[in-house]
Order: sequence, then C-alpha cells, then structure tokens
Amino acid sequence: MLHRILYKFINLLILKTLKTIFYLSVLLICFWQCTNPEPKARSWQSFIPEGYTLRDSVRGDLNLDSIPDFLLVLDSIDNVGSHYHRLLFLLYGQKGGYWQTGPESKTVTYNKGISGETYKGITLSGQSFTIRQGGDSSGLSWQYDIRFRYDSATTNWFLDRTKFESTGPWDTLPLPVSGVSHILSPADFGRIPLFSFNIYHFQPHP
Repeated sequence: MLHRILYKFINLLILKTLKTIFYLSVLLICFWQCTNPEPKARSWQSFIPEGYTLRDSVRGDLNLDSIPDFLLVLDSIDNVGSHYHRLLFLLYGQKGGYWQTGPESKTVTYNKGISGETYKGITLSGQSFTIRQGGDSSGLSWQYDIRFRYDSATTNWFLDRTKFESTGPWDTLPLPVSGVSHILSPADFGRIPLFSFNIYHFQPHP
C-alpha cells in the first residue's frame, strides 16, 4: 500500500516538474521574442544615410537562403579634410525588404581622396565577394584585391584572401617594391571578421 502511494506521489511530482519546465520555457521564448524582435525589413534605398550617395552595389544570394541580398558601397557627398568617407553595407533579403547584418564598415576600402579614386568595383562569386582597388600615376600602377567569404557554420563573413600587384618603382611602405605580386591567406593573417577588418592597418605583403 505504501509502495503504491509513494509511486503515485513520485509520478505526480515528475508531472508537475515537467509542466513547470514547459511553462518556464514558453515564458522565456516569449520574453526573448519581445526583447529581441526580428529586424524590420526595409527597402535597400532606405539604408543610405543622409549625406551619402550610392557609389556601387551588387545583388546576389549571400547567405544561402535563396533570397537576393545586397552589398552597398556609399560615399560621403562632402569631403572630410583630404578625403570622402566610404561605407560598406551588407544587407540580407527577407520577405518585404532587407535588414542590416551588422554595423556598416568604414575601413574595408580606402576612402576616396580629393586628388583621385582608387575604388575599382565589387564582384560576387558564390558565397564570397571581392573588392578591387588600384591606381595609375606617372608610370606607377597597383591593384589590390580583397576577398571575404561567408562561413555558414557561424553565419559570419571573414577575410579569405588578399592579392596585391604593382609595377613601377614603389619605394614607400606599406606598398611592396616594383613588379611583384603578393597573395595572402588566413594562414598568414588568421581569422579576421569582415566588420573588424581595417585596410589602413593591414599589410598587403608579408
């Protein structure tokens, strides 16, 4: 008799515990959704801040969800000192528009100088994109390709490859000497997230 009573008591206790866990889980999910709402979808044009104009854009499926995404390159309308500010926006598509994946990057490309433009374009290939920059002056020329790749395991973007080529008598750092080509990979520079990359602090050669 005592055995049956104890058995029923344990079963009742387990059932109540499971119900409590279930209700707590529902409350936690509701709390999370209320405090971390899904980013509201917007048109890609609405991401262009005041004082900036569209320099370049490219469209494609960046995060493997079969929905078109956007990369935007923006330039400041007015110069700041000796250059114009340049921003890179990464926008993921969803129903009804786009949402921003992270902070806009201010250091993925060189800013536009008053005396010249080094930006040559941005291209998509699979789950990677490449920013090309370069210049020519008085017989000197250089080209700098910076590639980022999407990592589906972390749903993040990382620096994947850099290639710097130059012809002419370069003699100022960080540019390498003339007639050379330098290719770097993560084995050289480690794991660098897109929004942590700073082209002004990155050496394009070993």
